[in-house]
Amino acid sequence: MSNSGQIPELSGSFFLSKRLLLLPVGLLTAIVVAFTSRPKLAHDLFSSAYLPHLYCYLGNSRLAWTHVTADGLIGLSYFALSLSLAYLIYRGKGEVPFHGMFLAFGLFIIACGSTHFVEAVTVWVPVYALSAAIKVFTALASVATAAFFPLVIPDIISLVRKARASEERRLLLEMTLIERDAAQEELKQAKALLEERVLERTAQIAHVKEALEAEVLERRSHEEVLRQSEERFRKVFRSSPLPISISTEADGRYLDVNDSFLTILGRDRNSVVGRTTSELGFWVDEQDRVTLLERLSKEGRIIGLATKVRAAAGEVREASISAERIELGGQLCVLAITQDMTETKLVQAQFLQGQKMEAIGRMAGGIAHDFNNILGVIIGYSELSQQGIDPELPVAKYLSEIESATKRGAKLTRQLLAFSRKQVISPRVLDLNFIVNDVSKMLTRVIGEDISFSFHPSVPLGSVLADCGQIEQILMNLVVNARDAMPDGGEIRVETANVELDESYSRKHEPVPPGPYVMLIVRDTGCGMDETTKARIFEPFFTTKEPGKGTGLGLATVYGIVKQSGGYIWAYSEPGHGTSFKLYFPQVQTAAAESVISTTVGTEAFSGSETVLLVEDEHAIRNITMSSLQSAGYTVLEADKPLRAIQIVESYAQPIHLLLTDVIMPEMSGVKLSKRLKSMRPDLKVVFISGYGGDELAKQMSLEPDAVLIEKPFSRKTLLTRIHAVLHEIGHQ
Repeated sequence: MSNSGQIPELSGSFFLSKRLLLLPVGLLTAIVVAFTSRPKLAHDLFSSAYLPHLYCYLGNSRLAWTHVTADGLIGLSYFALSLSLAYLIYRGKGEVPFHGMFLAFGLFIIACGSTHFVEAVTVWVPVYALSAAIKVFTALASVATAAFFPLVIPDIISLVRKARASEERRLLLEMTLIERDAAQEELKQAKALLEERVLERTAQIAHVKEALEAEVLERRSHEEVLRQSEERFRKVFRSSPLPISISTEADGRYLDVNDSFLTILGRDRNSVVGRTTSELGFWVDEQDRVTLLERLSKEGRIIGLATKVRAAAGEVREASISAERIELGGQLCVLAITQDMTETKLVQAQFLQGQKMEAIGRMAGGIAHDFNNILGVIIGYSELSQQGIDPELPVAKYLSEIESATKRGAKLTRQLLAFSRKQVISPRVLDLNFIVNDVSKMLTRVIGEDISFSFHPSVPLGSVLADCGQIEQILMNLVVNARDAMPDGGEIRVETANVELDESYSRKHEPVPPGPYVMLIVRDTGCGMDETTKARIFEPFFTTKEPGKGTGLGLATVYGIVKQSGGYIWAYSEPGHGTSFKLYFPQVQTAAAESVISTTVGTEAFSGSETVLLVEDEHAIRNITMSSLQSAGYTVLEADKPLRAIQIVESYAQPIHLLLTDVIMPEMSGVKLSKRLKSMRPDLKVVFISGYGGDELAKQMSLEPDAVLIEKPFSRKTLLTRIHAVLHEIGHQ
């Protein structure tokens, strides 16, 4: 039977079984409705008054109830069996065969069950016609079942045969598997025997192979050692940072060169190997090769022969050659190391120049510091002496000339301090574009009408940390210097730009570290300079001008200011082609202020009646400062050292309004003294004075970034104006 043939039969059987199930359910429902609608019927059925079938049981009620109970249980069992068959047909669907046979049995069982229910009912109710009808139905169902059953016996027998045949095939398959397993076992044994023989043969071959491999490995080991040796030599030779070359002694023909040597010549390998030094024009002076060969013949080795060699573009390079004689392929050769000394000598020259400038700067700074104190005393007493003297008297004019000469001397010392990087400064975050714009009008007036001045800024421009007055001084000195180099007129061009100096630039311009800088360029179209002059332009008191027309401190001052600001300066010039000064200042991340505070003091000297504590270790400066303050009406308490000042504050009962103190002193700095005294008197105001710059002053003043500082030597007017401004909290913009 195929599944396609079973599906319709199963579907019809399923619906028939549902109808068979509805029959007993409907019968029971009708009985319940009849008993409910007619209660007397139930009373008559279960009373002993009317028992038509009871006579068959001789009036024995127990026997009657026994039959009723048995028939009822049998009927229920039959109905249960029919329900089970219906469920089997429903659940089995295509898997269970013989649906028709099961359906016939279901009808037969329902009919049998119905007869037993009717037998139980006829104990009380004489429904013999119904009983006969049900028995007829049962008989028909029995005959149909009996007639249908033989028809399915061949299919049942076929199923049994198929099952037996399947079992036989299973047994045959098991026997086949057993035989296969036996054959596999025999095959395994044969394989094991074969493997054993193979292992024996393999061992014999391996023994022979080991002997052969040992011989081959030994040979390869020697070859590898030789190859590695050659490879090491090749790598060391080719990648060595030292420029190495191998050339024949007879004609100087290059047999091999490394990459560093090619870098010096500026050529590739193919254009060098196989050619002679004469063909390449290597020697600037051919006599140097003759000297090299003569010394090699006598000494066998040369170290550090100074010479000059020519690169591919004709550029002459300073070189140092170390060489020795070797033999290759039966001919004498020269193994040489050619070191390029051009940059090294340039750096050495720069270093020596820097050392010389540093030494001169220290000397100039020391002289200027001591000279400042002397000038301060002269300025102070000349100003005091002029008070109360008729300006028309000769002595008043003499004093005025003394004061004027002293101020020129003070300007000279400021230049010396700027060169020695010990000038008192107030570094701030600046925008160079703002400063150049601010002084452009003044610079235009200085250079005259026959020289054109132009400014080409780069926008936006990074910020720098420097002193505004010093930057103005740099611009003034460079522009004046450019003006003097163009007596017949010309052009001065000032430029600014952001630049990033890389490692390559840093190596060529030591000690400039790589990083971001702000570049300031001052160019002119003047007469220019030769190398000898350019090498000395930053030396103090060196000048190319006529006697009496220059102090020789202009460019030295520029050099010192640039260095004090952490920057670098380079000069580029050729005779007849003008001069360019390039200044590099390190960029800072902080934005520059929109305006710059000037250090210019007022034109009016003020007086006062407050009490000032003066602390100065230089006797002459202390006396003239005290006289200037007292002449203006101030009460002055003087101290020659910080500890004495502390004692005065502790013992003085009256108010002290201002502390005027030097910054650099023995025992304690002026900054530390001010902090100590302000802890004792919080309302105390402070003004610092100093004629010494450098690292120590910068270190001290960094502790008081907003402090007021007066630079020595100072005039009486400057002193009184600053003190009045601090006492009355007046700012000078």
